[in-house]
Amino acid sequence: MSLWLRKFDVLPAGTCNVATFLDDFSRLSVVVPVPSKAEVIPTVKKIINMLETQSGQKLRKMRTDRSAEYLNNELKDFYSAKGIVHQTTAPYTPEQNGKAERLNRTLMERVRAMLQDAKLPNSLWAEAVTTANYIRNRSSVSGESKTPKELFYGDKPDVSNMTTFGARAYVHIPKAQRQKSDPVSIKGIMLGYVADSKAYRIILDDTKKIIISRDVTLKKALECQRTKTRPKRTSCPSSWRMMTLLKSISTMKNFKTLRNTVETTMMTCTRQSTKRMLKPREQHLHLYQQQSQRGGTRCEKGDHLEIGLRLHWQQRSSRNRQPTMQQ
Repeated sequence: MSLWLRKFDVLPAGTCNVATFLDDFSRLSVVVPVPSKAEVIPTVKKIINMLETQSGQKLRKMRTDRSAEYLNNELKDFYSAKGIVHQTTAPYTPEQNGKAERLNRTLMERVRAMLQDAKLPNSLWAEAVTTANYIRNRSSVSGESKTPKELFYGDKPDVSNMTTFGARAYVHIPKAQRQKSDPVSIKGIMLGYVADSKAYRIILDDTKKIIISRDVTLKKALECQRTKTRPKRTSCPSSWRMMTLLKSISTMKNFKTLRNTVETTMMTCTRQSTKRMLKPREQHLHLYQQQSQRGGTRCEKGDHLEIGLRLHWQQRSSRNRQPTMQQ
């Protein structure tokens, strides 16, 4: 079994470094955030002992770059005591450790997409890296029919608890920590999973504190961002024209029948918001068929039919004209 180790240093610089370990056989990767370079040495020892115990195999080769945190007497004595061959890349030649470099690039691309999609600040990139690596070990990789975790440990991983990064989370508050009138849950955002327990890492909205909880109700990010807005409905052009017509003929005489007909047609053109004035769709279709046979005009807007009126003048005498309606 061979391992590659390399520092994973991304923005914001100086906040935190991440050490990545990659198994050459199973492609299993281990990501450990370290606050400073001084923590790299104990982290290397801890991860090597853990992987040897879990796999039942002994580490034979270790490949790193020539950074100072990897080339020191403490790690040199540790490798010698365990019989590990420490290989280093040539100066300014990161391609000699290409698999580890490719792992860093893959994780960084996923972290960038996850933070942008969840609309979270870059200060949470360490949480995103850990979550991206958690998902990678439980997903298929190129050239393998099994996941890295299954190849390394021999059993299929359980992915029933996996959800969208950045999903809305409602953390249950135990009875011992709240009064009867207090809320039973608190809002937060899901950041990742806990490796040694079946729980989630949640950042709270009010205190910005990261907690670990099992009693969490998760809501998908797409459901949180979905807006239930409907397209804006505009007024019916035919209704406006008929309102103008009503005003113009209100002072005329002998047009009572015409006015009643126009008012009835306006009710069929009224928007869906005033449901009390709307007729069933079957009556709309029946009315449209009658109007279409008699020369009416059709105008479809959404789920309703607008029946337009066609008025024309007929010259009955040479001295006066009287408007009539043709249906």
